[in-house]
Amino acid sequence: MTTMSARSYQQAMTSFSRRVIHLCPQWQQLEEGVVTVPEQEIGKISHYFNKIGVAAIVLTGELVVGDTIHVKGHTSDWTQNVDSMQVEHDSVEKAVPGDSVGIKVEGHAHVNDAVYKVTD
Repeated sequence: MTTMSARSYQQAMTSFSRRVIHLCPQWQQLEEGVVTVPEQEIGKISHYFNKIGVAAIVLTGELVVGDTIHVKGHTSDWTQNVDSMQVEHDSVEKAVPGDSVGIKVEGHAHVNDAVYKVTD
């Protein structure tokens, strides 16, 4: 078995990180072993309907069915695809800043959680 100093390990991981980022330019950074992808904040959770698992989101950016969102708050941190959304109980394919949309969510959301659109 070979042993490696902490410094050698750090240098090897830095070299590996540079290669991974070079091969996958959509990855913004490699930080502590967690790869993150670019995100843009597009709104905040204004209400969460616990019994039906729906979040109301006030948008500050555009959102389209098929987009991937990331919800992050003090105790929330999950990602999902937007399969459908409603504005005033009508299904829509696209929502714009200022709209309040309802989305069926997979995780538990809290008021004021930030909503990000994961961009490629």
